[in-house]
Amino acid sequence: MHDNLRHQEAKRHGFTLTELILVIFILGSISGIATMRLGDVMDRTRIRAAAVDLTVLREGFTGSSASLGYLADISTLPGFSPAYLRVHNLLNPTNVIGRGGVILDDGIRRTGYVSYSCFTNWNPETARGWRGPYVRLTAGVQNTEPSRAGLFPAPADRRTAGDTTFGERGFFPRIQGYSTLLNAYGYAGEQALADPWGNPYVLQIPPSEAFESSTEERRFHYARLVSAGPDGVLQTPCFTYASLNADSRRMLRLAGRLATGSVESRGDDIVLFLDRPDSYERDE
Repeated sequence: MHDNLRHQEAKRHGFTLTELILVIFILGSISGIATMRLGDVMDRTRIRAAAVDLTVLREGFTGSSASLGYLADISTLPGFSPAYLRVHNLLNPTNVIGRGGVILDDGIRRTGYVSYSCFTNWNPETARGWRGPYVRLTAGVQNTEPSRAGLFPAPADRRTAGDTTFGERGFFPRIQGYSTLLNAYGYAGEQALADPWGNPYVLQIPPSEAFESSTEERRFHYARLVSAGPDGVLQTPCFTYASLNADSRRMLRLAGRLATGSVESRGDDIVLFLDRPDSYERDE
């Protein structure tokens, strides 16, 4: 009789196979929802972190309450060219390319240009020159190539073994009529700062073709800092294969923004202009 009672008690407190499967299914669903929510939280956290980094980089160029910034220190030097700036300039003594294509990276003094040392050393008497780093390097670019790990990649480098190359993901753009990839955003081995997804932040300065008539100063007015975002593909337009009309030139200047306020081709990129609001201007 006692055995019977124990058997009935066990039946009342045990689980059938169907009940066990149902419990496992519910627990799995809860776990999946929690994982998705955690992933969403991580993505939002990374996006916020990237936005903060872009602000720090902008202040490195334009200055803040704590520092005048790179442009205030360098821009009055003869031969300075804002059209060739890269994030590298904030992190390491600059190899500025001078006006008219004169390269000031070999220490040779040229007529009309200051010496290279003015671009790499601070002169307290004139209060001019480079006195960086203007931004501290906190995260290096991911790269399977050991010699460039933490630095700006080469086009054929990969962030991870299963990833596409940096060239394929837009970090070395092309222009119409040329098969050569451009080093518009950096050169392999330069100092670089990584976004939360392990890709380098880049400074985009629209080419002269994006304007009916342009000066270096006007081009720089449309300069913006860009993170390739969660998908790791740099989609913000700066160069193009297509022939340029007024609308396409404007899209290059405004990083893909349309008159309607929508954005055509930034994808999930995170964009911050240095010297203007991120808005469409009917008359520019």
